Amino acid sequence: MTEPFQTQPQQPSYRRLTRAPGGPVSGVCGGVAAYAGIDPLVVRVLTAIAVLVTFPVGAIVYVVLWAVLPRS
Repeated sequence: MTEPFQTQPQQPSYRRLTRAPGGPVSGVCGGVAAYAGIDPLVVRVLTAIAVLVTFPVGAIVYVVLWAVLPRS
């Protein structure tokens, strides 16, 4: 006789934003790129432009993400 309800571990239906392991600095750009599904180089270039253009706001956002995002 088979069981009517078999429980299987399910993964959450959402994606988590985490830092990528082995990133050049901290893995923030790699994690954002993996979350968005784009090339990490694009995120790194956009981050560098944002840091230069909006200084110090871009740098502060990067440091906050570095402190808040968990390692994957």
